Amino acid sequence: MAEPLCMFVVVRKDLVKSLGWPLGSILTQACHASTAALWTYREDPRTKEYVSNLDGMHKVVLETKNLNSLTTVQEKLKDLNIPYREWLEQPENIVTCLATVPVRKSEVKDAFKKCQLWK
Repeated sequence: MAEPLCMFVVVRKDLVKSLGWPLGSILTQACHASTAALWTYREDPRTKEYVSNLDGMHKVVLETKNLNSLTTVQEKLKDLNIPYREWLEQPENIVTCLATVPVRKSEVKDAFKKCQLWK
């Protein structure tokens, strides 16, 4: 059985710990980023395959410490040529998270070595 496509969402944990954002706002950021990534990369063959089975979609939500660590993840994704969509919350103008194009876990595991599942 082939490894399934998965969308990875990486959210800054300091939004909760240091800035006091409520959980609902954090969830909204992840939703914004994943929706934006799907729309931005709607013509990508991986996205088309991913949305062809809505009941079989996989997502993983990871946490990263702060903006600097999120930037490190972005750099690693760029090095791996993995498209992603950063979410910039307005009007605060704060980068809150990112979501990747649907990919296979084996393609991106190196980018997320310092991330853990959102807790």
